[in-house]
Amino acid sequence: MMAALLFLTVLAQSGPVIIRTAESPAPESFPALEVAEGEIGVVLGAPSGMAEILSAAGFSVAPFTRGKIAFISDPKTSAGAGVETVVWVAAIPREQAAAVLRETKGIALCIVSGRGSADPEPLKIGEAWMVQAPGTGGLWGRVEFHGTSCANRFSAPDGRPSVKAAALRTKAGIPPDPLSALRESARAVAVPETGRALQTANRACRLSILSISERTSYGARPAQAGKKLLVLDAEFENTIPMTLIQSHQVPSQYKIREMGDHLYLVVNGSRVSRLLPEGSQLPGHLVTSGFALDRLGARARGNLIFEIPAEGVETVDLRFYDFAHGHMALTLRERPRPPSMPLLPLQANEILEAGVFRVDRLGEFGGRKAPEGMTFFAVEMRARSMTFMESDASAFDPKAKPGEKLQVGTVSDWKDARKHLHMVLDGEFAYGPAEGTELGEAPRFLPDLQTGGRAVFLVPGKSASLEVRCDFPNARLPDGKVMHPKPLSFLLEGLRPVSSAKPAVAEIDDEVFKVAVTGQSTLPQFGGHQAPAGSVFLVLDVTIQGAGLAGEMFQTVDQIHYVTEKGAQLPMHEAAFRGPRAPGRLLLCPTGERRSFQAVFAIPVADRKPRLAYRGVSKAVTVELRPLDSAPAARACPKCKREAGADEKFCADCGTKIDK
Repeated sequence: MMAALLFLTVLAQSGPVIIRTAESPAPESFPALEVAEGEIGVVLGAPSGMAEILSAAGFSVAPFTRGKIAFISDPKTSAGAGVETVVWVAAIPREQAAAVLRETKGIALCIVSGRGSADPEPLKIGEAWMVQAPGTGGLWGRVEFHGTSCANRFSAPDGRPSVKAAALRTKAGIPPDPLSALRESARAVAVPETGRALQTANRACRLSILSISERTSYGARPAQAGKKLLVLDAEFENTIPMTLIQSHQVPSQYKIREMGDHLYLVVNGSRVSRLLPEGSQLPGHLVTSGFALDRLGARARGNLIFEIPAEGVETVDLRFYDFAHGHMALTLRERPRPPSMPLLPLQANEILEAGVFRVDRLGEFGGRKAPEGMTFFAVEMRARSMTFMESDASAFDPKAKPGEKLQVGTVSDWKDARKHLHMVLDGEFAYGPAEGTELGEAPRFLPDLQTGGRAVFLVPGKSASLEVRCDFPNARLPDGKVMHPKPLSFLLEGLRPVSSAKPAVAEIDDEVFKVAVTGQSTLPQFGGHQAPAGSVFLVLDVTIQGAGLAGEMFQTVDQIHYVTEKGAQLPMHEAAFRGPRAPGRLLLCPTGERRSFQAVFAIPVADRKPRLAYRGVSKAVTVELRPLDSAPAARACPKCKREAGADEKFCADCGTKIDK
């Protein structure tokens, strides 16, 4: 005891110890600054490859010693001779560190992680002080330790420029000062839209939006083409009352495992925007993974970044789904909009209720004109989640009885949506979404709004019927049950023809696919491609019927090959994907449905006995096709006799009409 008092007396007579803290810095956002002379920099969670840059800025990773101050990473480590102050940089949770401090003597200061709940307020644990690092938001901490007192604050990195750190950043291909770009982008933004904080709350947390800004970039992260970044300065506060347990007031932690699974921006009432996946790596961004507020009154503040359309944004709503404590919502921008109505009755299965809200025929999409005889078909698809999870009823209904449960709607993902969404013509020709389609690979749907996006398909201009079909892979429900949702189909035009079997040139009966070749022809040109020298195009009309328990993917390129008379196997030619009945490289064949396409092979012109090799689920076979009696008759202009392609209607040289 006397030794401890003597130490405190000596420390009180000397100047305070200034420690600068940083946590899990990213190379691209750590500034080229250095701590002031006499200050000691400590970094928690240093990533590999940053040792030189951190050292140039005056930061070190425990264990190390500065003068008579030892920074240790293990509380059981001996500080060594000549050390007057021991600082423990703890790599364990705050509660565990507090328990160790109560049982360990000789530690004056403990620095713990601030990930998820960075709070600068120091705590006195036994004879030691405990402070938190600033978390992963890009801030620096400043700890002023004077033995009997301790202060801690967080702020933007400051200090004099470090020439050495700047040189190291440049050598690594990183801009010398990333925050300057962030400051410049902020200066270019108009005054924030909100003059006062917008607030919402549930029974455990208060959410405040302190300002809103729109930017073309955030630091080194630019918005995508046709987009802009919406930046929210947000603060979360734990409002869970203390719990009395055996005469002690015990705090309750407010925790969100992944913020991106709970927080969404809804644009114009129909488009869902999610947090940037890389947001936590950007300077000043709120931590989104493992977010936690340890006790009543604990706060966390930082930016939240969403990407929204650059034009046409009229309403913006923020939605936070908390199934344990109640949902929160805020309207950030409001402008009256007429309600959108579906063109056809909504349809539902076990996970989604979906509908078609708009249909347009386009001659051009994404700067590309539709080929002759084809058209782009744009379909506005929206859906809402139909899955539910059991929750505490009192979180949503103040009058609920204690212990009463409530089924609350939760979000649903449509996994591999682009593989399972098709425009189906005449009941058997399926076309997947074109490149640049707005609807993503795995769109997420909310439980209380119809949201989605536009899907665009390139299809033949004429057909007997036109329908949009939504199929689904196996889905796991909130209760853990795995099931296969039923398909949803929307007939847009005409009537689906009655399915009838066509005479087959060749047939293959596999375990999950029934394959039939129903047509065969040879052409010198197909889909804008001329057959290679010494070759001719063999065009096969192929129909696949799904026979499995669920929809299966037929791999058109891998599962069928042409076999030459010499035994070589040839893959499908690229021309097949430029024709009017182009196959998908992965073709979904729903159970009981037929899917037809044209397979095109560039075969030797001398071949007379064509064969088709099939590799499937239960068998691998080679089947014979119809013999080729003679070389294909070439089409020619009746006037100048110039050879013409299969789809040419007029001669390119003299303009004469080609009838056959």
